[in-house]
Amino acid sequence: MSLLDRLLRWPRLSDELQPRHSFASQIGQRVDSVINGFTGLGSGGDKGSVARPNTYVMQLTDEELRSLHANNGLARRIVEILPSRACRRGWLVPEMAEEERRLRIWAKVSEALTWARLYGGSALLMVTEDFVPRSLRADPMRYLSTPLDMSRIGSLKAVQVFDSFEAYPTEYNKDITSPYYRSPSMWSISADGLTAFVHGSRIIHFRGARRPPSEQRGGGWYRAGRMPDDSCLQSVWDELRRLTETMQGGAVLAQELRESVLKIGELPSISTGDQAAKLDMRIRTMQRTKSMLNMIMIGPNDSYETKSNPVGGFDQLSKEAKSMLSAVTGIPEVILFGDTPSGLNSDGKSSWEGFYQLISDYEESNREPLEQLYQVIYAAKDGPTGGRIPEEWSLDFHPLNEPSEGEIASLRKLVAETDAIYLDRSVYSPAEVAESRFGRDGWVMNMMEVEPLDPAEEDRIAEEVASGVAAEIASASISLDAQDPISESNRELASK
Repeated sequence: MSLLDRLLRWPRLSDELQPRHSFASQIGQRVDSVINGFTGLGSGGDKGSVARPNTYVMQLTDEELRSLHANNGLARRIVEILPSRACRRGWLVPEMAEEERRLRIWAKVSEALTWARLYGGSALLMVTEDFVPRSLRADPMRYLSTPLDMSRIGSLKAVQVFDSFEAYPTEYNKDITSPYYRSPSMWSISADGLTAFVHGSRIIHFRGARRPPSEQRGGGWYRAGRMPDDSCLQSVWDELRRLTETMQGGAVLAQELRESVLKIGELPSISTGDQAAKLDMRIRTMQRTKSMLNMIMIGPNDSYETKSNPVGGFDQLSKEAKSMLSAVTGIPEVILFGDTPSGLNSDGKSSWEGFYQLISDYEESNREPLEQLYQVIYAAKDGPTGGRIPEEWSLDFHPLNEPSEGEIASLRKLVAETDAIYLDRSVYSPAEVAESRFGRDGWVMNMMEVEPLDPAEEDRIAEEVASGVAAEIASASISLDAQDPISESNRELASK
C-alpha cells in the first residue's frame, strides 16, 4: 500500500478511537494519546496499549492483614516503622510531662498508630471519671453513648487502644454544618471488660490510608475491613507480593545450584520385569552408602557426577523488586532493607534526611487527634492544670535525629550567645531565660513567647525604675550619715 493510500485511510482509523462502554470492546480500543499508523504502536494492534486498571481487585481482609503482619517480617516492618520512629522521641506539651508518664501516652499512641496503619484505623478510648448526671448514674454504659462534656471531666484515668476486631464505627456525623461532618459519631466496642456503644467524642480516631469521602462509609464487596480507611499494605501489596515471590524463587534456585546425575548402564532393560526389583535395591544401596560413608557405590557400567547450575540475573531481579517496593512505600532502601549505602550516597545521609522528612509529615498528619487528647487532659479537674485550659498552648514534636555530644555542646554555646544578645537588648529578662531554657522538662531549644510593650508603657517602666533607683540612693545616703559620728561637723565645714 502506498503512502497516499495510508493517509487516505487515516480518518477511518481514527474512528476506532471513539469511547466504548463495555470492557470487552475496550480490549480492541486504541487507548494511547499518540498512535503510529505505520507501525501500529499505540493502536489496537499494540498489546501494551490495551492495559486498563483492574476495577475488580479484591481487598485484603482483616484476617489476611493479621496473618501478613504476624508472619511476614517485611510487611511488619512497613507497618511499624513509621509509628515507632514518630513516637520514639515523642513531643513536648506544656505542663504534661508527669501526666504523659502516668498514662503512658507515647506508648499508647504508638500502638494505636500501628493498628491504624495495619487495619485502616484504630480507636483510643479516653477513660474519664466524670460528674455523671443523676439520670444516668444507674446505667454507666448508657452514659458512654452520650457526648463528652469537657466541664464535667473529673480525671482521665487511662487511655486504652482497640483494633478493628474490637471496635468499629456504627454511625457517622450527618450534620453538614459540623466540622466533624462524615466522621464517626458512634463506635461499637466489644473487648475484655467492656461491651458498649461509645460516643465519638470519647474516642481518639487514628486513621489509616485515606479513602475518598464517598467510600469511607461504604459497604459492598470491595470493603473488606470495618474501618473507614484502607490498610497501608493494600496499595503496596502487589510490590510486596512480587518481591516475596522473587525471593522464594531464589530459594528454590539455591537448592538446585548443584544437581547429581547417575547414569546406569542398560537402564531400559533392567527397569522392567524381574530386573526392576534389583534396580530398586541398587538405588537403595547407593543412598545408604552415601548417607553412611559419604560415598557413592556404583556398578562397572554406571557413572555418577554432579553439575552446577549457575544463576544469572537474579541479583538484578531482586534489586528491581526492592527498588519498586521502596518507591511505593516511600521508605529508602537503606532503612527498609538495611542495605549498605553505595555510589554517591556513600554515607546514607540523604536517605536518612528523606526518611526524617517522611516521619515529620506522618507526625503532622496525626497532630489533630493528639491535640484532641491533650485538650481533654487539660480539662480534667484532677489534671496537671486543675481543669484550666491555657488560652495558648502548642504541641511541638521533638527532633527526630540524635545529635552527638559535640553537636549538642556547639548548639548550646550558640544558643547561649544568642540569649546574651537578647539579654543585652532587654528582649528577655534573666528570669525568663532561666525558666524557658531550664524548666521542669530540662534544657529546651524554644524560648517562651513574650508580648512586646508599647513605647508609652516602656517609658513608664523606665521612670519607675529611675525613681526607684533615686530613692534607694537617697535612703542609702541617709543611712550612712546616721552611722557616721563626724558627719555633722563635716556638714558644717561644707556649709562654710
